[in-house]
Amino acid sequence: MTRYVLIKTEKFDRKFNSDLHQIILYKYKPINKRGSYWIKSIGSIITDIDLAQNVIVSQDLLNRILVSLQIRESFIFIRLSCGTFDDFRLPWNIDSEGGCDYDPKKALLWLKSVEDKVDSATYSRIEEKLTSDKMEIKNLFDIKKIIRPYSEILWDENDIKTGYKLFFGKKYYLLDLMKKGHVTIMRYLYKYESSYCTIDFSLVDRQYIKEPSILHEYYRQDDYKIFKSYKWYIKKEYFQEFTKALQELEQYTGKLSQIHLVGKAKEFKLLPMDEIKRLERENKVSSESLTKKIRTISRKYISYFQDRIQDKFRPMLETYNLRANEAIIPVSRKNMENRLKRGVKCPFFGTDPKEFRYLRDLAKKLFLDPEKLLACCTLVSDSFDIDIKLLINTVFSNNNLFIVLDRGTVRVKNTRGEILKSVYQDEGSHEENIKKAQLYILNYFSQK
Repeated sequence: MTRYVLIKTEKFDRKFNSDLHQIILYKYKPINKRGSYWIKSIGSIITDIDLAQNVIVSQDLLNRILVSLQIRESFIFIRLSCGTFDDFRLPWNIDSEGGCDYDPKKALLWLKSVEDKVDSATYSRIEEKLTSDKMEIKNLFDIKKIIRPYSEILWDENDIKTGYKLFFGKKYYLLDLMKKGHVTIMRYLYKYESSYCTIDFSLVDRQYIKEPSILHEYYRQDDYKIFKSYKWYIKKEYFQEFTKALQELEQYTGKLSQIHLVGKAKEFKLLPMDEIKRLERENKVSSESLTKKIRTISRKYISYFQDRIQDKFRPMLETYNLRANEAIIPVSRKNMENRLKRGVKCPFFGTDPKEFRYLRDLAKKLFLDPEKLLACCTLVSDSFDIDIKLLINTVFSNNNLFIVLDRGTVRVKNTRGEILKSVYQDEGSHEENIKKAQLYILNYFSQK
C-alpha cells in the first residue's frame, strides 16, 4: 500500500471526530455524516469525507463561517462554492423526473455569447459537444463540467467577509445566491500526521435547497456514483458484501482523490511547495487509468448487486436504468428539431416524463419489455412525424386491461376485476399463452 494514502483507524476516527468542532457552525445542531466514510470498516482507505449541517441562511450564518475560519488547527480552508456567474448560466434545465427543457437555438445563442469569455480550446470543446449531429443528454453534463472553471463562484475568506463578488461589472451577493437554492459547500483539507484528505461540508437550508437527483449520474454514465448509491437500497443481508466491494475500489479511488487533492493544493497555494512535491512524488499514476479501472470494477458490481436490491426500490432503479438506456441513443439535430415541433420538451428522448411513465406502466401490465415498447413508439413517432401523445392516445386509448397469471393460466382482466379472456396451460407454452393474451388486448384496442 502506498504510504501517502490515509487509512481509517480507530485512532484516526477519534481524532477526526474530536476535531469537528473546528468547522461546525452550530454546536447544538447535529452533523449529517454523509458519504461512504461513515460506513467503511476500520482498515479501509479514506478517499474523502462528506458532512452536512442544516443552517438558516442569514448574516448570522456568514458571521459563524468567518469565526470558524479563524480556527486553523487541523483544517485548511480551500474555498466555499456557491453560485454561477450569469454570463455562463446554462440555457437549459434537466429535472429529476426524466425530463428537461432544451432548445437548440437558445443553446447556440448561449454558445456565441461565451465565445469571447473563454479560451479557444474550451470554446472548441463546448462547440463540439453542442453542435454534434449525434446528441445525447450527457453532452449537456459534459458542457457543464467543461465550463465549470469559468462559471463556478468560489469564495475565499475575504469574499465571505465582503459578502459579494464583482464579475464583469455585476455584484453577486452570497446570501442572495444561497436563497436561490444554489448548493453551498465549504471545502477543506484535513491534515492527519503527514497525510491529507479532502472534506466537503455542505450547508443546507431546507427552505431553499433541493437534493440533487441520482438520475443525473445515470445520464452522466458515472458508474462509480451509481454503484455507491446502492448503499441506500441494498438488502441488509448483502450490506457487508457491498462494503467489501467498496473496499476493492478504494485502492483506486483513494489514489484518484489524492491526485485531485494535490491539484487543489497547487491551484490555491494551500501547502508549501516542498510538501506538494512530496505528495506528487508519492503519486505518479495517471488519473485516466485510475478512472478507467474504477469504472470497470463499478460496472461489474452494479450487475452483481442489481439482484440484491430491496424490493421496494426495484421499480425506481428499473426506471432509472430504462431512462438511462434511452439517453445513450444518439439523436440527430434534425430529429431533435422535429421532436420539439411535435411538442416534446426534452428532445433527447422520444417521450416526456408523463408519456414515458404511461408506456412504462402499460408494458408492465401487458408483460411487455418496456424498453422495446418505448423504442417502438419512438421509432413510429420519429419515422412518420406523429405526435407521441396522439400516437399513444390512438393505439392505447382508454387502456383498462392487464394480464395476470393465475396458477399457470394467463388471464386478461379489466379494472373492474372482470375476466375477459383466459388462456389455459394446455393451449401452449407459457410464452405463447402470454402472446395470445397480448394480441387479444391489442385487438381490443384497435376495435375501440
